[in-house]
Amino acid sequence: MLNVKNNLRDSRRLEHFLANPEKLFVMDGQNSLGGHIERIHRYAKQHYANDYFDIIPVMLLAAQMSCEPEHEEIKDKLFQASQMHKFLDSIRLSLVEYGKIRRTQTLLGSTVGAIDEPNQWVTEQGHIYQKFADTLKDKYKTI
Repeated sequence: MLNVKNNLRDSRRLEHFLANPEKLFVMDGQNSLGGHIERIHRYAKQHYANDYFDIIPVMLLAAQMSCEPEHEEIKDKLFQASQMHKFLDSIRLSLVEYGKIRRTQTLLGSTVGAIDEPNQWVTEQGHIYQKFADTLKDKYKTI
C-alpha cells in the first residue's frame, strides 16, 4: 500500500479531490505516482533482491474521513475516492489464492533484511549437499 498524502481537511482541497479523485492516482506523467512506484521497486530489488509485489496507491485520509460523522453525507464518495477498495480486494484475492496472510511488513522497516544471512547459509549448505550427492553417485558407479 502506498499512502498518497494530501491535506483534505481544507474544504477547497476536499472539493477539488472529490471532483476528480483519479487525478491523484495517475501513473504516467510529470506529477504521477509511476515514478514513486518505480523507485520503490528499484529500492526493493537493490536492498532485498525482491521486487515481486504489487503497490496499491490509496489515500488513507479520505478513507478515515469517510468514517467521521461530519462527512456522513459524502462518506461513500470519500471511501470510493480513497481507493481502499482496491487494497481490500487485493487482500481478499490473496486469501482466496493462498489461504491466509502470514504477516505484513513495511518495506523500509521490514524484517526482510534479517533473513538474508540465513538464506546465504541455506544456499551454502545446498551446495555442500549437492557436492556430497555427486560424490556418492561417483562412488556408486565405481562400486
